[in-house]
Formats: sequence, structure tokens, C-alpha cells
Amino acid sequence: MNWLQHWDINLASESIHTERCILVPFSLDDWVDMEELTREFCKANKDLFISPFLPTVTEEIEYIQNAANAIIQNEVFENFILDKQTHSLIGSIGLRTPEEHRMNIGLWIRESEHWKWYATETYAALIEWSQRNTRYKYLKHSLDPRNVASRKLALKFGGVLQDETNEKWDEIYHIPLK
Repeated sequence: MNWLQHWDINLASESIHTERCILVPFSLDDWVDMEELTREFCKANKDLFISPFLPTVTEEIEYIQNAANAIIQNEVFENFILDKQTHSLIGSIGLRTPEEHRMNIGLWIRESEHWKWYATETYAALIEWSQRNTRYKYLKHSLDPRNVASRKLALKFGGVLQDETNEKWDEIYHIPLK
């Protein structure tokens, strides 16, 4: 399924700049320390993953490599969020799972960077990028009903709660691309 407006776009070479951040596509090109990423991701998702089911560094590397390959094929657009000055890892944000009329937007910010408005800044940038580069009228934002911050973010960007759930019983919001 071709979800991009422009057939000649190369997602692997795209980057998005905000006032404080750079969004760079997932790769294993030394942008991010994989051990740090695994540690922070597991810490943030401690309610979802219970030892011994926590992802290992090897599994994270495999996930990133698979995502990088999908980016090269223009199937997804997953990005590391890096500090513009230091290039330190802040989180990740991306578009994945293209559907006929929508695509999923997902966001993760490491705990030490919560409450610094990185989520709002990078979410806005990816929505703006999506308005210019995708053929969709809205994005799908799935969130755990207990995640108040994600719900507020979806609502801040005009999200409309849908009368549907997924296999995890997440709330699903449509975020308009005006």
C-alpha cells in the first residue's frame, strides 16, 4: 500500500528538526546506544514486560534493524528523538502499520525527559510532516486508557475518540491532518 504522497521520497534519509530535537529514522548507525535504549524502554514499559519477558539488547537490535529495513522500503517511518545539541536519546516517535484510511502514530519519551514538553514538540512536528507527505486525512493514536498524558496529547491535537478498540483494549483516537 502506498501511503506516501510522493513516490520518490526516501524515508531512510529524512530527518525532522524541531526547536530542540532532531528526529532521525531508526538505524544501527551509532545514533543511539542500544543498551541504553533497551534499559530505558524496559523501565518505561515495566507494566507491560515482566522478567524474564523483558526485551534483551539483542532483541532490541533486531527490532531496530527490522524497522530500519522497513523504513528503507518506505513501509514505516520510525524515528529516534535526539537532543539537537548533544544528540542524547530522548525517545522515539513514528508512523507504522499503514491501513487503507489511516496510519498509527506512536510515541515514547524516556522517564528522565518527561514533563519537558518533548512529546508535544515532536508530535506536532510529525503531524506537520504527515500533512505534507502522506495521503491520509487522519492518524490513528492507540493508547492505554490509564495513560492520561497520551490522552491529553491526542486531545490537544484534535483527537476524536473512536468507537473501537484493539487487541489490548486501547482507546483509539483519530488525529486530524488538516
